[in-house]
Amino acid sequence: MIEVGRNEPCPCGSGKKYKKCHGNPKVVAFPTQLVDEELNQLLNKLNEYTYTHYGFHVPRVPAKTNQKLFNLMAVLHTSLFRPLQNGKRIIEEYIEDKGSAVKRPATKQSFEQWSQAEIGIFHLDAQPTESLATMRNTFTGHTFTIQMNASESLDMSYFIGMIGAWGEYNRFLPFSMPMEENTYKRYIASFDKEYEAHHNGQGRLDYFSENFLNQLTKLSEIMKNPIQEDAEEQWEGKPEEHEVMNLLDERVDRNIFSEEEITHIKQFWMAYCDNHHPTIRKPEVFAATLEYFFGTDSLFGPAREVTQKGLGTKYGVSPNTISKRTVEVSGIFHNMFEQGQAQ
Repeated sequence: MIEVGRNEPCPCGSGKKYKKCHGNPKVVAFPTQLVDEELNQLLNKLNEYTYTHYGFHVPRVPAKTNQKLFNLMAVLHTSLFRPLQNGKRIIEEYIEDKGSAVKRPATKQSFEQWSQAEIGIFHLDAQPTESLATMRNTFTGHTFTIQMNASESLDMSYFIGMIGAWGEYNRFLPFSMPMEENTYKRYIASFDKEYEAHHNGQGRLDYFSENFLNQLTKLSEIMKNPIQEDAEEQWEGKPEEHEVMNLLDERVDRNIFSEEEITHIKQFWMAYCDNHHPTIRKPEVFAATLEYFFGTDSLFGPAREVTQKGLGTKYGVSPNTISKRTVEVSGIFHNMFEQGQAQ
């Protein structure tokens, strides 16, 4: 809440003392709509400022995504969190450049606090009113009271995004990506595996922020396959067939395979087992073969950086065994793909 002394200028910008303006109980409530409009204008101008002066800093939005949504997120993330060569962030430079032109105290206070915006995955802890939510950042434990936009639903449990001050409360800048409990569990399991493999000493939040656009992409891919988790659990495969899928899920290189692609590999494997009943003496052989075949066969796009030697080391099998097994399954997989058995 904004604390205003009785003899201070009224934050509405009227020029009157607060006690004779909106501090007077006979006067209508504080004009939050004006603050809201001014903050929206500042946010839009911040995006324009970033595009105009630092467009080359904004990362390219991945293909096969919602380009408009992801681009807005990419621009604002660049503005708020990516340091320039001089160590400053764009938002700090922008506040210094434009802050003096912001006259309304309530607007100015929120605007200047955008330099302290927080990024993360936020859990809905409570909902005091229809439009207000108490959310906790799962990375930091910090709690915020958030004024939700009309387009944002509180039917979900988790929200990924960036939070900044907005009048009396906080708001997602510019909006959030909501997800259900099951989606969050699938996403965070994937994130934890990726983080353990690639963090190089970074904290979880720093790693998440540095790879924010990639995390949005992975979440989007997971949300495209909402029943995959149930499909795997309900699949009546043999224990050794499940073990192949578990090994692949644990060890596959997520830097070169997207979650959607990994889902397709698993679908192929389940269909392959159901139709051809392979004899599996060592699950690692099949897991390595799957990763090699899908990483190198032209049917699935340009070749990835996977080698039989590297996969042999990772899975503890010989490169020659991977080569032989790939030859055996190649024709079957191509036939399955053409017939659409794994769709």
